[in-house]
Amino acid sequence: MSGATPSTRAGADRPPLAGVDVRLSAVDAAGKGAPVQWQDERLTLREPPIANSADIADVRSVLDDYGMTALQIRYRPEAHQRIHDGTAAMVGQRIAISVDGRVVTVATVQGPFSESMRLSGLPGKDEAQELAKHITGK
Repeated sequence: MSGATPSTRAGADRPPLAGVDVRLSAVDAAGKGAPVQWQDERLTLREPPIANSADIADVRSVLDDYGMTALQIRYRPEAHQRIHDGTAAMVGQRIAISVDGRVVTVATVQGPFSESMRLSGLPGKDEAQELAKHITGK
């Protein structure tokens, strides 16, 4: 998972559809929070999430630095400071991205971000495109 710049986007914004629940949540190492399954691991996610669907301005599939398809999420300006503060407090800890209650990926926060993020290394080569279509309808 890495930060990205707005220059990686083109065209009109593609926000999440009404009713699609996208969350950026802290994984609670102490096991306090909402239980979820990810791969072969049982995790607990803290409430409230660091960011949710209402904070997202744009979602689309893009090519990552290795030519693989990744999911690009750009956040609304009014959420930038809150996301920055939330991820700054999480450096070295794990966060999860979930879509409609299903954890898509878990990563260790390398540094704070606020404007956007890119999810690389998803299991299937088409998963980023399928997720973007599910989230935005496009």
